[in-house]
Amino acid sequence: MLRIGFIFPSSHYLFDPFKGDPHTHFHLLTLLEDRLGAQVEVKLIDLRGIDPKFALYHVPECDMFLQSIYTLDVDEQIELVAGLRKDYPQAVHLAGGPHAQEFPKEMQEFFDAIFIGECEELLFRAIEDFERNDLQKLYTNPQGIDVNEYPMPRRNFLSKSNVSRTDMLSLKRDSSFKELRGTTVLFSRGCPYQCAFCAMEKTRKGAGIRYRRPDLIVEEIEYLKRDYGIQGISLLDEIGIPMRRKEAITHLEAIGSCDVVWLGAHSQ
Repeated sequence: MLRIGFIFPSSHYLFDPFKGDPHTHFHLLTLLEDRLGAQVEVKLIDLRGIDPKFALYHVPECDMFLQSIYTLDVDEQIELVAGLRKDYPQAVHLAGGPHAQEFPKEMQEFFDAIFIGECEELLFRAIEDFERNDLQKLYTNPQGIDVNEYPMPRRNFLSKSNVSRTDMLSLKRDSSFKELRGTTVLFSRGCPYQCAFCAMEKTRKGAGIRYRRPDLIVEEIEYLKRDYGIQGISLLDEIGIPMRRKEAITHLEAIGSCDVVWLGAHSQ
């Protein structure tokens, strides 16, 4: 059995690192469980709120470690890899994310393999190569994916108290939603703009923004209500509401049909 750990760094620079959730981790770990089943043991190694000096003590032994690299986290993540190589010298380290996208040669100095582009299928290629002792240094996908071809991301990789929290929906001018149990959601991928300062356009290679189908939105919200007691959701999407009127109506009607409070993550 292949042991795979997906590491989420401390986010020590945030006032409350639990205001956001590891959606990439939920998504990819769900895919790994669904496709590989008993062939793998997957773990979300959540280091939020932990002093980076002590993070190494919270990482269990794995055969393969995954990380999504952001510039604010990169120094912490590189240091963690160095420590893990000493403790678990047989393990390999794979990385994607915006910083790896922008600086692949630099990141190849620290990681055994780098993903460029949307990495769902690249990850399975890398696992096959690893099991054949033929792991490549670089895996590239120049195409965008259809987000509706992939299953709903499950949250069972974290404790229920981590997924469902109060004080997720409070507004500066209105605290009446403060005690509702909420979580963050992500119902789209990408962005329609091409800002020079953003890595997203290079990562998605012009794929633009893609939204989950209304029925899949309803499925996910009902799952969160049923399994985690969610009463409200905070949208983490780059563009939370589709810009075309017809698509926006069906998108919002899907959310509205689930009887939850919702807000845009940046409206707090």
